[in-house]
Amino acid sequence: GATSGSGAIALNAGVNTTSATLPDGTDLIIAGNLTLQADHSGSAITTAKADTDSSSVGFAVGLALNLELDRAEAVLYRDLTSTDGGATIHAHTLSDSSASATAGVNGADTTDTTGAGSGSDAQSQIDKQTNFAGSQKALAGKNTPTVDSGSTQTTEGGVSVGAALGVNVAVSTATAEIPENVTLTTSGALILSAANDTDAGAIADGSAVGKGTSTTTTT
Repeated sequence: GATSGSGAIALNAGVNTTSATLPDGTDLIIAGNLTLQADHSGSAITTAKADTDSSSVGFAVGLALNLELDRAEAVLYRDLTSTDGGATIHAHTLSDSSASATAGVNGADTTDTTGAGSGSDAQSQIDKQTNFAGSQKALAGKNTPTVDSGSTQTTEGGVSVGAALGVNVAVSTATAEIPENVTLTTSGALILSAANDTDAGAIADGSAVGKGTSTTTTT
């Protein structure tokens, strides 16, 4: 008979920030150039592969969940005057993330209510693992990305229990800012720039399953 299934679940939740700021305080007068530059590079690759080698292996779901927030911020928070120079306030974010899941040969067990693939549908499986990842102490107080409640919806309705689920939620921001009520005076050029380069992908492979469901979500 079939051995018990050992599903594969891989979770990643990260909030990563690179900042270059001049905090609020008394007015500053400088005799040269002002440079606030934040360059951030982030990468997250999450892979979950259940057993696909033998039909004797029991039910096993493959679920890869990646929640990644990458941001760069360069902000001037106080009044500043440069008597002999310019100012550069620049933020750049480079973000690369992916989630890849491979289902076990017999897919997900739709009768299991406690295991790795438990849940009445694919959305329930995703929600369960998202809540677990977001509850970790290392992420306390941080704005962890979330998965939209309708992320597994199709034109024909929701997806049933998924044998392979690849979910990648990538949030990438770059902010270069002089807030309202902050005055910057320079004798030279002002460069205020923000650039964002983001690559994100998700793959769910259910090809090893005799009969199963595969769904991929990228936001």
